[in-house]
Amino acid sequence: MGQFWKLINLDKCETIELGKLGEQWLGGTGCNLFAKLAALRNPSDLARKRRVFSHHLFNLDAIGDWTGDRLVCIGDYTETYPEGLLTKEDLATLETRFGSKGALYHLAEEEEWPEAKVNGWCYDPDTFASKCILRNITQRVYVRLRELAAGNCGDLEQVLLSYTCWSSCTLCSMEEYDLSKGEWAGHRFDVGGLDEQAAIKEGWKDVTKEVVERVKLIWDSEHTWG
Repeated sequence: MGQFWKLINLDKCETIELGKLGEQWLGGTGCNLFAKLAALRNPSDLARKRRVFSHHLFNLDAIGDWTGDRLVCIGDYTETYPEGLLTKEDLATLETRFGSKGALYHLAEEEEWPEAKVNGWCYDPDTFASKCILRNITQRVYVRLRELAAGNCGDLEQVLLSYTCWSSCTLCSMEEYDLSKGEWAGHRFDVGGLDEQAAIKEGWKDVTKEVVERVKLIWDSEHTWG
């Protein structure tokens, strides 16, 4: 049958059902993570983003509602977790209820964690990506989204699905790549305006080149296989 995956917001206890990773990776989550991670710095930002997104989104309340939350794409064969992803209390709860500490996927199902609010709109790279960065707040690194658009290899959804997956099993339903030990699993993210000088001054590191290279390789492989 293969392994099934969910993208989980650990802070909101919300999920996005992905099914088999390789069958979903090219198309993304279908939930518009760009809008959900849009950073709202102050009240005027909310008003501005509502104006920008109002013609494109079905659910304006979802703008920025995942900003800064811990995200992990978890496989249903998971038995162990990256250090710090769950607390000792969380692990004890899983073992008591399911007989395994690795049952986060099944906990989300049994407790019926709600599906994330869906927006159903894909942003125009020429309008948005050229002006924005995806920030990994946990590691203080960022990715310039314009480079993804220029490389014709997807967008921030492919980045997140390439870096936040975690499972004890390597089954990803992909031709060449094992994404089961994502370096960014459980990290916090947002999408903000592109101000590289300010980012560098504040100690952020640009990891665009290595991220785009990895995503491009996966993109080309999956297109060839598909």
